[in-house]
Amino acid sequence: MPSFEVSAPDLRAAGPILQLFIGPSREVITALGHDAVAAPTPVSALVDTGAAVTVITAETAKILALRSVGATPIHTPTTIEPVMCREFHVNVYLSGEVIIENILAVEAALTGQPFQCLIGRDVLSRGTFIYDGADNHFRLIF
Repeated sequence: MPSFEVSAPDLRAAGPILQLFIGPSREVITALGHDAVAAPTPVSALVDTGAAVTVITAETAKILALRSVGATPIHTPTTIEPVMCREFHVNVYLSGEVIIENILAVEAALTGQPFQCLIGRDVLSRGTFIYDGADNHFRLIF
């Protein structure tokens, strides 16, 4: 089983951040043709067990020229009432071996953060996440 282990000098301060790629889903590629869609784009992503779904920024959606497939109300850490967020079908490329396909990601602001994506429980439910704070590393296993 492929796994990804990331170490940080201070995991508590930095958080479980990894580099990955976000791209249009296979269904979008099939419908529009490979040449008609943007190539996956690199993003920094925070593994967030508090997020029910994967989140991307408006900038990431714009770079990929994604088309919204709907909207859903989302509770964010900075809002009291849920806000409507656009939804997109995306693939999450953790490596050449591990692709999480057809994730229904939502668009939300991650202003001031050093990452452009939150990896939510929709992705985490497909594998194992180990956070070892004492040794300053985390591992994702799929």
